[in-house]
This record gives sequence, structure tokens and C-alpha cells, in this order.
Amino acid sequence: MRRRADDRDEPSDAHIAYVGRFLGGLPVTRLAFFDGLHTLRRNGDTLDISMRYAGLWIQRRIDWMLEPEQKIRLTRVEPPLAKSERGKYG
Repeated sequence: MRRRADDRDEPSDAHIAYVGRFLGGLPVTRLAFFDGLHTLRRNGDTLDISMRYAGLWIQRRIDWMLEPEQKIRLTRVEPPLAKSERGKYG
């Protein structure tokens, strides 16, 4: 990470190249997170995302997943053992 003059941390060119190779040559977009206005904007070759925007986006996705009509199970539930199986796995 490199610190820019406007107080944003931005991934270095070496980091972007590494991630690109790791992802099999897929295009990689730089993301820079900052503490500031609720905003999302393009800044040259970097997408600037405020921490507030990121936090609210994550919370909205969690709220969406918890809506009953989504039918997303967040924990794995094992079926109860039959009476004949209960003593075998103690």
C-alpha cells in the first residue's frame, strides 16, 4: 500500500500485478478506502470508496440475506439422529 497526498491508501503497482497473476490474468481494479463523505467515485485508475459507504453497503447485503423470502441459511443444521443411532456417536 502506498499513502497518497490526499490521505488515501492505494494498492501499489506491484500488488496489482501480483493479484492479476493470482487471478489468472483477469483485469484488476484498484480500490481505495477512505474516511470521508458518503461517496463512491472513480479517481483515475482507482475506485475511491468511503468507509461509510462500504459499511452501509455491507449492512444492506446482510439485511437482504436475512429477509425470509431469500431462503438463505446462514448456519448448517444437522438433522437429528434417529433413536437407533444416538448411542453410536458419543
